Amino acid sequence: MKSKTINALKLVFASSFCAISGIIPAAAEQIIFTEIQYNAKAGDPDFVEVTNNTGTPFDMGKWYFSDGIDYTFPDFSAGDTDAHIFKQFETILVSPVDEVTLRAAYPSIPEDTRIFGPYTGALSNSGERLTLKNKNGVVMTTIRYNDGGKWPAAADGTGHTLTRTNPNLSNGEWRNWAASAQPGGTPGRGPANEGDLPTFTTEIAQTTSTWKYDQNVANLDRGTQWRESDFDDSNWTEGAGVFGRNSADPFGTPWTTGGRFTYYLRSEFQFNGLFSNAMIDIESHLDDGVIFYLNGKEITRFNMPSGAVNFETPASSGREWQELVEIASGTDISSALRTGRNVLAVEVHNRAAGSSDIAFGANISITATESLSSPLSNLVISEIHFGEDDQIDWVELHAPGNSTVSLSGMALASARSFTNAVDLNGSISAGGYLSIPLTLEIDENGDLDLFLIQGNSVIDAVRLDRDNSEETFQSFPVGEEWFGGPGDTRDAPNDPVSRQNSIVINEIMYDSPSDHGNAEYIELFNRGAQTVNLSGWKISDGVGFDFPDNTNIGPGGYLVIAADKECLTAAHGNIPIVGNWRGGLRDGGELIRIEDENGNLVDEVDYLPEGDWPNLADGDGSSMELRHPSMNNNISSAWADSDESNKSTMQKFT
Repeated sequence: MKSKTINALKLVFASSFCAISGIIPAAAEQIIFTEIQYNAKAGDPDFVEVTNNTGTPFDMGKWYFSDGIDYTFPDFSAGDTDAHIFKQFETILVSPVDEVTLRAAYPSIPEDTRIFGPYTGALSNSGERLTLKNKNGVVMTTIRYNDGGKWPAAADGTGHTLTRTNPNLSNGEWRNWAASAQPGGTPGRGPANEGDLPTFTTEIAQTTSTWKYDQNVANLDRGTQWRESDFDDSNWTEGAGVFGRNSADPFGTPWTTGGRFTYYLRSEFQFNGLFSNAMIDIESHLDDGVIFYLNGKEITRFNMPSGAVNFETPASSGREWQELVEIASGTDISSALRTGRNVLAVEVHNRAAGSSDIAFGANISITATESLSSPLSNLVISEIHFGEDDQIDWVELHAPGNSTVSLSGMALASARSFTNAVDLNGSISAGGYLSIPLTLEIDENGDLDLFLIQGNSVIDAVRLDRDNSEETFQSFPVGEEWFGGPGDTRDAPNDPVSRQNSIVINEIMYDSPSDHGNAEYIELFNRGAQTVNLSGWKISDGVGFDFPDNTNIGPGGYLVIAADKECLTAAHGNIPIVGNWRGGLRDGGELIRIEDENGNLVDEVDYLPEGDWPNLADGDGSSMELRHPSMNNNISSAWADSDESNKSTMQKFT
């Protein structure tokens, strides 16, 4: 449907009614911010990571931060003639503490990463502009980060960092930043790509490590439940390796029972960090055979027959335990390992009934490849409910994937320190919803943070403002947008009654010809059957605008929001128009977001001047029009350049 209001306004671009506003052209970004720790976990320092994104070295002598923090890079020094050179594709860190302290807080920093500082001042926990200039005052790179809106909540005070996802996209776009996959981020490593992700190795056990073991002679048959991560082993005995009996060599924990085929052990460990794949290495003191399980899944066996085993299955052969033997080397455990709590279960088998000797101890390590992002597709927070005391009384989770998701090792917390974490258990079937009764407090001012965590890693994070005593917040579509209001859809797909879908952004003029910035506008259309009152509504992203009270759009009606209401009204008379807005629409694209009186999303468009988005709307005389009001206006193909062929020709006024 074509707009009946704004299509008559095109002559304004050639007129002198609207003042020209200067636009600063965007330059190719050669120096970029690639990671920012702006609100580190208590006790850890912040940092800023900067990368030379080119094959050209730069003289960074006397470069300085003009916004955010205070620091000036050292100039040329005869004692170190290369210290002021920013090498090609080099990544550096700028720190508020000395190098030793920063490396102690973030031990994964590569040895060859240069660390500058200390800087003075502090990065704002709520967001601010951070700008680096060269010695002549030319901006080398800048970003205005935020702790709200579309910026990732998981990067604010949880230990995760704000990490750039693509070094070749705009530095200041929220869409190009995410929370780091690992707590602490990857300082000093620069922007990561799937092909060159770093690995990290975690020691799980040594031969002398402590395990729980079962000496219950009356119950030799443990079945299979004992190997599961949620098995209750509280009545098992605990001791340090090496375990065994009937040997001249001393054991760390001598076993007192003999003559049985099978002995059982369990060990719990925390695995911190998200990963894309993981391999395990095991070497063991062993007499005679062994099978290892991780979270209930067999990962390797040695000197044991293939197929199913039970408590009477003998080892394949006898062996002496004193020499270490390789059990697993680079064995893939990606499908069994979890971020957070894990349980290794081991069954050791003798070669013959009545044998009195047995032994076990193991060195175990896991080498994992870091993941670029949290696996949010596997599990998300989908609904939050409040009780009569205005505190959270249940939270609903959703598993949108094709497999059942175990909640073992996960927790929910409303404190960024995770000190009030509530442990979870059970599982959620594929595509299912599960509400979890609990009590979590929120701030008196209504600010709400909610974190789904595994160990110290954030799997999903939600930040909301409960300003109007909302009964629930529901995510719709799940994992994307949140709506607060009455009613709930507990343990079922969400359908928030507060969701408004009549008003749509129908036309956008973001880059008017000849840089007439005051001629920018946004047009709304009411595709519904009822008049909609916009009192209390606002444009919260892109530009700033608060709709006047009693502003209405009737069915099939239009409303223009103008950068300069007087300008458009003077040129085109009495049209449905409001204004003026604050700020201006970016020629390089940005998110335009409209919210209702409760802060719920009405409509949003994240436009760009490239790709499949309309070409002529990028400063060539056209606006960008929605092809039909029923189409998804966040898809580029739903938009077209306005048709200016029957309009008057542009004129130049002097």
